Amino acid sequence: MAATVKDGYRVLGLVGALHSGRGQLLGYLISHSESTAQTVTFYDSLSCEGSVLHQVKLHPNRSPFFVRFGTPPGKEEGIPFSTGLSVNAGNCEVAVWSVGYDG
Repeated sequence: MAATVKDGYRVLGLVGALHSGRGQLLGYLISHSESTAQTVTFYDSLSCEGSVLHQVKLHPNRSPFFVRFGTPPGKEEGIPFSTGLSVNAGNCEVAVWSVGYDG
């Protein structure tokens, strides 16, 4: 049962936990203005270390880059996390859509 649906987070740089406990990463939008490829890493963790949940390397000609897991709308099949959700956005701006569940 979903406890809280997060409309989204705007993330810059190294960020701690967006969620604590179980949930799903539903999607993200990444952009950057750097001249080289940038990496964004999502963790199943309360900090930006440990178990990597998902990682994206984004080249300048691909920015902005949008991903929504699952189709059609309303049938999202996100990437599950159990400990929490954290993201290291590096030099990127990242919008994160996720949902947390009651334990």
